[in-house]
Amino acid sequence: MNKETVYALLSCVLWGFFPLALKALKTVSAPEILATRVVSAFLCVVILLLIRRQWSWLGWVLRRPSVLCLLGVSALLLGGNWLLYI
Repeated sequence: MNKETVYALLSCVLWGFFPLALKALKTVSAPEILATRVVSAFLCVVILLLIRRQWSWLGWVLRRPSVLCLLGVSALLLGGNWLLYI
């Protein structure tokens, strides 16, 4: 079995346990869980970009308001989806 298949299976197993983790966090509000998730994901992306030194795309994106708008809309849709799920 190749490593991609193993990664896919492991992600499915971990995703299956996610509702149990949310049940354990039932005393925490959904917006607080979402905010923690957003901050931790942001930090992970920044660390990965620092390690890989892949910042060249950032200037291109910042000079294009239409791209920024689309990224903002997609972020709002993803955040709303997660908020409903939590």
